[in-house]
Amino acid sequence: MFIKTQKFLFTLLLLSIVHYANAQNIFPKKLNNCPTSKFCLDCGDVKVGADSLKFSKMIQYLNSHNNVNNLRGSILFQVLVDSTGKGCVLSHTDVNGRMLSEKVVMALNDFTGWSPASTNGKIEGRVSVNVAIDVLNGKLSGRIQRVTEEFATALFDRPVDPDIQNKHYKYDNAHLASYKLTVWNSKNSIMKNNLSDHLTIDHEDIVFYDTTNDLYCVQNGKVQKVDRGVLPPAKYYYVKGMATDNSNVKWFYTESGLYSYNNKDWVLYDSLKTGIKRGYSIVNNAASGEVYFTSDQGLVINKNGVWSVINKANIKALPSDRVNYAKKDKKGRIWIGTFSGSVMIDLDGTATDFNAGSTVLKGKCITALEEDSQGNLYFGLYEYAPADRKRLIRNEGIAVFKPDGSWKQLTIENSGIPVNDVGPMLYDEKENVLWIGTALAGLVRFDLKDGWELYNNKNSQVPSSFVTDIGKDTKGNIYLTTRYGLVKIEKK
Repeated sequence: MFIKTQKFLFTLLLLSIVHYANAQNIFPKKLNNCPTSKFCLDCGDVKVGADSLKFSKMIQYLNSHNNVNNLRGSILFQVLVDSTGKGCVLSHTDVNGRMLSEKVVMALNDFTGWSPASTNGKIEGRVSVNVAIDVLNGKLSGRIQRVTEEFATALFDRPVDPDIQNKHYKYDNAHLASYKLTVWNSKNSIMKNNLSDHLTIDHEDIVFYDTTNDLYCVQNGKVQKVDRGVLPPAKYYYVKGMATDNSNVKWFYTESGLYSYNNKDWVLYDSLKTGIKRGYSIVNNAASGEVYFTSDQGLVINKNGVWSVINKANIKALPSDRVNYAKKDKKGRIWIGTFSGSVMIDLDGTATDFNAGSTVLKGKCITALEEDSQGNLYFGLYEYAPADRKRLIRNEGIAVFKPDGSWKQLTIENSGIPVNDVGPMLYDEKENVLWIGTALAGLVRFDLKDGWELYNNKNSQVPSSFVTDIGKDTKGNIYLTTRYGLVKIEKK
C-alpha cells in the first residue's frame, strides 16, 4: 500500500488519486525543479487561491512580452503550492516545448500571489493546482482549472508510462515470456472506466475489484457488475480497502462506512460498535482467523464477530492511534505501521517501538508485509518525516528482516528495485518470487536473490505503470489492479 495521502486527502474519485500523488506529474511534459515527495491534488476545504490583481498583472506581462498571433488553444500547467504560498511548476501539456510555455513556467514560478490550501483550519503542506493558459484572437488569458471528479477521470483514465529512478540496473525480463497476461478494461468489458485501486479474491476464485464509479467482479473470465445492495447510490464510488475473511465474507471500507458482503447480503456496521470513524486498510490473517481494520482510532480487530482494538490506551509503545497498516507474521507477531512510526507486538504482549532503536524501521511506517518460505519478512516503507523534505527520492524501498534478527534495506542504490516508493507486495510460494507494485514504474518480479524484472506498458501487456493492488487465486494466478484495467498473470 502506498501512503502518500496518501497521503491519501480527497473525496470520492479524488481520494483515490491523491493516495498515490508521490513524485507524480499529471501532465506529459515533466519538469525536474520541484520537490515532489508528497502532495495532494487540489485538496482542502479551502482551496489554493491566487490574488486576482497579481494574477492579472502576470497575464498582462505575458501578453506584452509574447507574440501569440499565430497560436490558438490552451496549455495546462501543474503548479505545486507549498504552505508558505510559494509555487513551482511540475508539469504541463505542451510536449512541443514552445517558447511561450517556458515563459509561462518562469512567470508562474515567480508568482507571489498564491494563498495555501487548508483543511479544518490546518494549512496543507504542498498542493497541486492546475493553471490553464488560453490563447484566442492574439491574446492570452489565464484561470485556475479545478480538479473536479470529471476532470480527474478524464485526466487519469489513461496508460501511465514508467518513470524509473534506478539508472544502473538493466532489466532483461527473462521470465516475461513464460506468462500469459489477460487484461480487462473499458475497451473489452462492461467497465465504465479503468481507475482501480483495490481487489480481493474469494474462496471461489471470484475476483472483486473497484473502479471510481462501481464495484465489479471477474468470474470464469467474465466481468460482471456487483449488486451494491445497501451501499448508498453515488456517481463516484470510492473503496479504501477490501479483503476476504476465512468464512468467505468480503469486507469493504467505503466513504460511507464499513460493509461486509457474503455474495448475497450486504451488512453496514455501526461505527459505535466497531469503533472505526475513519479507516485505511483491511488485512485478513488466515492463520489466526482475525481481520485487521486499520483506522484513526487504532488497530481494530474482528474475530468470530467479536470486536477489539489495539491503541495507545492499551499499548503504550504505539506511536500513534492513526494506524495505516498491520499484519501478523507466521510466528504470530503483530507488525503495525502508524503515521508516526512502526511497532511489533510479540506473543507475550511486549511491544517494540522501532523509533527507539536504530534499525531501518526507525522513522518509517510499514505499508506492506510479506513472508517467504524461509521466514524472511519483507516490508514496504514510508518515510513520514524526512529530515530533508525537498529531497525528491525518499529513504524508503523494502526492508528485509531475516530469521537471525538482522535487517537489510533494498533501494535503488543497492538493488534492482526501480523506485524507492513501493506499493502492494505479494509472495508467490510456487515460484519463490516477490511481486511488487509501484505507482511509477510498473510491476516488479524479484527472485529474492539478485534477479529483478520490470513489467509495464512499454514492454509488456501490463496496461499501466501504476499498479495499485496484487492478489492471488487458489490456482496460483496473479491479479493486478492498475490505473488502466485489471490484469491476470498465469504461467503458460
